[in-house]
Amino acid sequence: MHSEVKLLGHKVDLVLLDPMDYEKIYAGIEIKQITSPDLVKEDLEKLKNLVIKNMIKIGVFLSVSNKTYGLRKKLSEQRIFEKLGLEDDKQTPDGKVNWSQIKRDERVKKAGVPQYLESLQVIVGKL
Repeated sequence: MHSEVKLLGHKVDLVLLDPMDYEKIYAGIEIKQITSPDLVKEDLEKLKNLVIKNMIKIGVFLSVSNKTYGLRKKLSEQRIFEKLGLEDDKQTPDGKVNWSQIKRDERVKKAGVPQYLESLQVIVGKL
């Protein structure tokens, strides 16, 4: 595993090497906290391009944000996944999109912090 790796002039947060051939990169991973639809689109396009050019086998995008931010709705309204050949909560030939919800401890509610987080996981490419 390596961090902050440049591939085709683009920085990738993390890369995992192929366990069968340490000369090849298996996965490029982008990790974001509280992101915007434009940044999600930019990272997914970058990962898809790296898969197409055989620089990585799969791309993985991970994000966590407050549920109140409404990232899922914003991405849906802008049709970000559809434009990249992906579908919300469904496997397609181009990858998979998955959402999950995380409930934080009751103490954060008392502190005025949103109690629920929304986690987005996207795999670009074929597993």
